[in-house]
Amino acid sequence: MKNGLLILSIVLISQQAMLAQEKQDSTNYLPGDNELIIMPSARVMPKGSMYFSAYQIVLMNFGYSITNTTQIGVLSVFPINADLISDTFTLGIKQQIWKRDEKYFISISSFMNPGTDLAGFSVQSSNLFQDAKMQVHLNVGWLFDYTNTSNNAMLNGLGIQYNFSKKTAFIGEVLSASNSSLNLKESIEFMTVGIRWRSDYIMFEVAGFRPLEAGTGDLILWPLLKGMVLF
Repeated sequence: MKNGLLILSIVLISQQAMLAQEKQDSTNYLPGDNELIIMPSARVMPKGSMYFSAYQIVLMNFGYSITNTTQIGVLSVFPINADLISDTFTLGIKQQIWKRDEKYFISISSFMNPGTDLAGFSVQSSNLFQDAKMQVHLNVGWLFDYTNTSNNAMLNGLGIQYNFSKKTAFIGEVLSASNSSLNLKESIEFMTVGIRWRSDYIMFEVAGFRPLEAGTGDLILWPLLKGMVLF
């Protein structure tokens, strides 16, 4: 009887370990995989996962994954005053529409800011090369102003992530915004660079950004700190 219970226990434990390993292998997800420094990636958190992140302890973001392919989020500033909350409170959703071999992903995202009549839509593509060292991310998006269409804009981004190890990476982005009143030469462009450290549940970034235009004086990088906790 004791031997039978021992064998049954070993079988059950082994099955649970295999299922846990299968889930880990299938998602291969770590905190921050759903985004770079600023732009989103095409990754989605595993079903039931939640995260809380903050930029400079001012801009806060909460996300929840409804399914393995659908993620929702809320973004706002730290509650300093009601006007700031109203102007920044943003609802978002990301839907992963295609993936292959847990290495190649395409998603679509949309967001809405009720306080400023702004909304947006974007498409993300993420490509993890075979050696698992380099990721290339592309984001093509549109920003809509329902009260003033001249403010409608294209929001584009190209990002790379080079993984020194499983939990340490370099990230770089080039982002641009242009609308109907701006030609290509007058579009707003800026870059970000940073280092990301993370464990299985915590992520921390030390980064900086700067405009890609003349007239920035001696500015090298403006500091940007971000932290994230995965639940």
